Amino acid sequence: MSAAGKIINQANEVLKGATFIPNRIVSIFDQGARPIKRGKAKADIEFGRKVALAESEEGLIVCSHVEEGNPADKTLAVPMVKRSIKVLNKAPKEVAADRGFYSSKNEKEIQDHKVKHVAIPKPGKKSEKRVKHERQHWFKRLIRGRSGGEATIGLLKMKYNLDVCLFHGENTGIWVNLSIFTHNVSKLAKLMAQIC
Repeated sequence: MSAAGKIINQANEVLKGATFIPNRIVSIFDQGARPIKRGKAKADIEFGRKVALAESEEGLIVCSHVEEGNPADKTLAVPMVKRSIKVLNKAPKEVAADRGFYSSKNEKEIQDHKVKHVAIPKPGKKSEKRVKHERQHWFKRLIRGRSGGEATIGLLKMKYNLDVCLFHGENTGIWVNLSIFTHNVSKLAKLMAQIC
């Protein structure tokens, strides 16, 4: 069925009183786009696809993945570490992520992949042991460094057009990878200039 036909069917369902339509179309241009709750003052809900990124300490994006639907962040942590290991052919020494990625299972699984330090703050009430764990120097250092990852995401959006995807549907990954490739080439040029 065409996108227009699906949208007409959706509209009819809503007129009949449906309040939940699974896998509803929210974008004519990208039928795989999903509503993503951001919790930001400017736009509480955005429409699009979720992209998971892994960044090296040098600021290079070592792997990315365009997610299907809108999975919870905590389901993305271990798969991204596995992708990083596959790309780098070794485990990263350290992993940092924001509290949305936290689960004790994630911490253990990531450590089981021979990652020395895993810094993912636990949301909510913390035990005394957990507070002590999160106050360790390496943990705080990694969390401070993680803000650099947020800056990289902002840079990818502003300078490398990650926020305006011109390839839709299954081709979204091509656009994401082109943005990342351009960023990495620029970053490598800067790193090489520092060495020479």
